[in-house]
Amino acid sequence: MAVAVNTTLTYGFLTSDLSAIPGVSASDITAIGQTPLAGASGLVVFSPRSPKPAQFRKKLNSATQGSVTAYGDGTTAGNINRAAGAGWKMSKGVRRTSFGNTRTQTAIAVPVSNGLLVKRFVPNSDAGNASLLGWDVTMSGANLDKLVSAPQGAKLALVAQVGDNFTKTLPVASSKIADAIQAGWRLVQPESGFEPVDGD
Repeated sequence: MAVAVNTTLTYGFLTSDLSAIPGVSASDITAIGQTPLAGASGLVVFSPRSPKPAQFRKKLNSATQGSVTAYGDGTTAGNINRAAGAGWKMSKGVRRTSFGNTRTQTAIAVPVSNGLLVKRFVPNSDAGNASLLGWDVTMSGANLDKLVSAPQGAKLALVAQVGDNFTKTLPVASSKIADAIQAGWRLVQPESGFEPVDGD
């Protein structure tokens, strides 16, 4: 199934059939904004650490189960009210992917071929490679809506730089691989798992 986490990004996930639970109908699933993954378009990310969609809870008049919790579309007040009209109460709001540096590490966003930005940290001493390797280190609001952390089943491209007494391996934007190679870096891992949605 799929559910929106903002106007740009959709969260894809595996779940059991909610309508098989006594007291939950197909209209309940529509009310909380879950849609079949096959109908999703745009940027879809599978079960990342973040962002996470809103969660909704509904009390059930059932002898077997007192309530049910499910992911839902909590991106607007209208969507939350639509769910409430079907008996769902939002228990957790949308969790965005945070973006900020630590004392010793710089947060970077690595653009991949389908338009997502993947959050990583690099040592502060490597932050000067941002332009060459295509990292976003400033993060506009629009880009924050495309930022994900640890998407399931996907790998960033990695390049390595070999010096006299060191080997440095860092992520590289898909569009910057050729530039990095020309500058003397070596591709050690191609990007994988970031295919665009069919028809988009």
